[in-house]
Amino acid sequence: MISAERNIHGVSPHIDGLTGLPNKLGLNLALDDLSNVHLHGRFQTAVLMMDIDDLGTINSMMGEELGDQVIVDVANRVRSILPLRSYLYRFNGDCFALVIQVKRRAEAERLAQSCINLFSEALDVGARKLHVSVSIGVACFSLEQKSFKKITSYAESAMKKAKSQGRNRMVPFSSEMHREAHEKLIIRNLIPEAIKNSEFRLCYQPIIDFKTNKVVRAEALIRWESPVLGNVPPDKFISIAERTGDIIAIGDWICREACRVSQLLSMGCDQPPVISINVSPVQFLASNISATLMDAMDFYQIDSKNIAVEITEGLMIEDKTLTLKQLSELSEQGVTIYLDDFGTGYSSLSYLATYPVDVIKIDRSFIRTIEEDVNAKKLVSSIIALADKLDLNVIAEGIETPEQAAILSDQGCDLFQGFLYHKAMEEGAFLSLLAKSN
Repeated sequence: MISAERNIHGVSPHIDGLTGLPNKLGLNLALDDLSNVHLHGRFQTAVLMMDIDDLGTINSMMGEELGDQVIVDVANRVRSILPLRSYLYRFNGDCFALVIQVKRRAEAERLAQSCINLFSEALDVGARKLHVSVSIGVACFSLEQKSFKKITSYAESAMKKAKSQGRNRMVPFSSEMHREAHEKLIIRNLIPEAIKNSEFRLCYQPIIDFKTNKVVRAEALIRWESPVLGNVPPDKFISIAERTGDIIAIGDWICREACRVSQLLSMGCDQPPVISINVSPVQFLASNISATLMDAMDFYQIDSKNIAVEITEGLMIEDKTLTLKQLSELSEQGVTIYLDDFGTGYSSLSYLATYPVDVIKIDRSFIRTIEEDVNAKKLVSSIIALADKLDLNVIAEGIETPEQAAILSDQGCDLFQGFLYHKAMEEGAFLSLLAKSN
C-alpha cells in the first residue's frame, strides 16, 4: 500500500506548516483508504492519539517559540522509531495521531509504550534541556463500530483517560470508556435544560453537637433528578458543569436556595442551624461569589452568621490573590468559612495562616480508619489540638460508628457529621427534624 503520508504530502492544505507532517485533513483522507485495507486484508488498523503533557505551561512560562520547537522535536523523535505500515499526523496543537496497521492490538500498545519511553531522556531545545512526557490513547477498528472515522474519537477518549490517571502513560480504549463518554455527552446537553426547568434541588445533612445531641449546622448538598436519566449523582455532573461554565448558574441558584431555606429556619427558632454551601473553584474564580451571596442574603433578609461557605484546598492553589480577596469580603460580612477535606492537600497549615478560615472539616478518609490505624488517630488528635490553639472549630465528617464518635469526643471534637446520625435529607424532612428537636 502507498503511504498515506506520501499520497498527500504535496497538497498544502493537508500539511502542517510547523512539522511538515500531514495534518487532520490528511488523516481523514488516509483513514478512508486504510479502512479498505482493514476490511479486505489481513491487517487491522489502530490509531494512537498522543498528547504532549503540559505544553501549555511551557508556552506560558518559556514562550510559544520554544513550545513550537518542542512540538517539532517530539515529532522528529517519534518519527525516528516508526515501524512499517505506520503513519504520523499532527492532529492539532499539542496532539499527534499515529495510524498503524497491525495483526493484533498488542502491537499497537507496544508501539505506544515505546513512544512514551522515548521521552525518558530530555529534549535538547536550544540551550535548554527539557523533560517532557506524553499521554497516549489506543483504539483499534472493529466491524461493529460501523464508522471507521470514529476510531479517532475513541483514541482521543482513551488519551484523556490517560491524562486523568496521571499522564505519561498509555491507555487502551474500552467499551466502558465509550459508554462513559456517551453518558457525559448526554449529561452535558441536559444540564442547561435542567437549569431552565428547575430540576435541581438541595438536600441537607445535619451536623450535630455531640454534647447536646442537637442539630447546630447542616451541609446543603445538590441533587438532580433528570426526567431522562433519573437520579444523576453530583460526581457525574459537577465536573461537566465546571468545564462548560454551567456551574456558575447552578452555584448562583444554590446560594439563593440555601438562603431561602435559612429564612424558613429563622422563622422557626431563635438559633437556626448554620447552612453551609459548597462553592466550586470555577465559580469562585470566574464570578463574584461574595456579591452573589450577599444579594441572596439581603433578598431573604437573613443574618450572614447563619450561612457558611465550604471551600477546598484546591481552590487556594488556583489564584491566591483573588481567592484571598473574595474570602476576605465574605468574612468581613460575617459569613463563616469552612476549609473542607482538611489534611488531604500539600499546604494545609499555610492556608490556615493566610486565609480567613473559621472551621476545618477533617476528611472522612482519616475518620474511616481512626479505630484501627494508630497513625490516623494521632493525626486527627493533632489536627484537633492545632485547631484549638488557633481558635478554630472542627467538624468530623463521615462518622459511621459509635466507636469513631467516642474517640473523636475524647480528643476534643464535638461537631459530628455522618450516617451514624443523619443521612442527607429532603428539605421537608429536615424542617420536620428541626421542629421536633425544638
